[in-house]
Amino acid sequence: MKHLFLGLTILCGLLSVEGQVVFKHTATSSNITNNWTTLDNAATNGNSRVILTVTSDYGNSGPYHDKAIGVWYSGGKWHIFNQDRRAMRSGAKFNVLVSNAGSNAFVHTANTASITGRATMINHPALNGNGGARPMITQNYGSSGPYNNKPISTYYFDGRWFIQNLDRSAIPTNAKFNVVVHPETFSIRASSPSGNWYKFRNAATDGNSGAIVFATQSGSAVNNANYTGVWYNRDAWTVYNQNRRAMPSNTAFHILAMSSGGGAPSTGDLVVDRDTWYVPLNEVLRTISIRINNYTPNKHEFNATGERAFLKPDDSYFRMVASGRVIDLPFNIDMVEGGPDNRCKAYLNDWNSSSASSAITGGRLRVLVTFESAFTELVTNCYNNACCEGNPFCPGAGCPDYELNNAIIELFIRPVIRRGRLTYDSEVNFVVQVGELGDDPCTNNFWAFLCDWGLVPRRGDRQNIIRGVVQTEVRRQLESTRVRGIIDAALASAAPSGSFSSVSIDARGNLVFNR
Repeated sequence: MKHLFLGLTILCGLLSVEGQVVFKHTATSSNITNNWTTLDNAATNGNSRVILTVTSDYGNSGPYHDKAIGVWYSGGKWHIFNQDRRAMRSGAKFNVLVSNAGSNAFVHTANTASITGRATMINHPALNGNGGARPMITQNYGSSGPYNNKPISTYYFDGRWFIQNLDRSAIPTNAKFNVVVHPETFSIRASSPSGNWYKFRNAATDGNSGAIVFATQSGSAVNNANYTGVWYNRDAWTVYNQNRRAMPSNTAFHILAMSSGGGAPSTGDLVVDRDTWYVPLNEVLRTISIRINNYTPNKHEFNATGERAFLKPDDSYFRMVASGRVIDLPFNIDMVEGGPDNRCKAYLNDWNSSSASSAITGGRLRVLVTFESAFTELVTNCYNNACCEGNPFCPGAGCPDYELNNAIIELFIRPVIRRGRLTYDSEVNFVVQVGELGDDPCTNNFWAFLCDWGLVPRRGDRQNIIRGVVQTEVRRQLESTRVRGIIDAALASAAPSGSFSSVSIDARGNLVFNR
């Protein structure tokens, strides 16, 4: 099979970080000395040149670790230490990423030329002019300090990345910071924190309690001058303030989720490593955005009939970006009907995705598309029925409007060999919670009988109102000629030459080809 590129220039020049190892470390009485805990791992022992990234992890039961932390190499071992020099707490847990020093993993030292007050400017080819780099930062004591007992963040300004003290105090001269630039780092913004924490959604972390997650505060618009950590909360990961103070809205973070790897060695005829095929494809998949709308507030704007009085056709789209080109695929979603004689008409109103992310899970790619939760997203219209709104004999009658909460669309992509070519099969899953704006029609509304007709399912089943139609239309776009051409080209660019009968993804995320 020949290599196919088809102009996907995004596949070229991607960042990589070689020789990475991740693990979890728990501070115990056997490894704590004063204000530090000593790591004992083959990837770090006797190796002073590796670059460590460390994040506090609450785990199942804590404790909170409201401290500025850093790393330090001494006596042939790496240590995690508290910057305030107070005793390390037993039970404190840390996620550790070990990277070999290189072009995308290095130590930045603050000096008089780089420091401007509370910030130090990083001057490095991997970051200069690269506003999408999303660096991960960990303080490093080095051989002689100094301490920097401050919460830190990173931000991009005028073509350069900076590291700043969030309490606005000056960066000490010779303060050192480990910097790692990884292609799978993503950005989040705590749009609606719950007290001191914010649960974020991403394909690499949702439902994945075993992920090893790292967080670095980012941006300069919102100041969250608190020490932070990560925590797996039921079904997704969260970032949180260690001191339990409220997290300001729109606090931003760079997040990196890694797997400890493992699994049996691959036994196929030819193996393509994960970074070769998945990292370039991920750059394309994370550009996916979806808009779903078939509603206009202007009655009869597009359709003169009463049954479709508010229907706006062809106002939904599936969008991707490849080789710097925006690919728009418009599509139509008809209204949803229900109630006696289908007299209650439901329209999808201005429903837009907010982010897309991908991960390898269960032998296939999962693309998670999340959606905004705001305003009225399901508008209903009662047409030509004796109990439509305004009838004095039907108190509380009419078709209620709804909001769609916690909505996600999952796109599943499984590489396959078909007619001698590497391509893919797809599935789409739509999940949403539907909340009525007003009284529950299944208990407090004359139209309670609609619950038995399928338009207004009882609480817990409402996500089925529009599930089928959305899944069908989105999958049609995922299987369209233009989208298939983009994804097939990305897969083909990593495919080996030759003829193969099957392909699969192994436990390590590698593509395994069999003749």
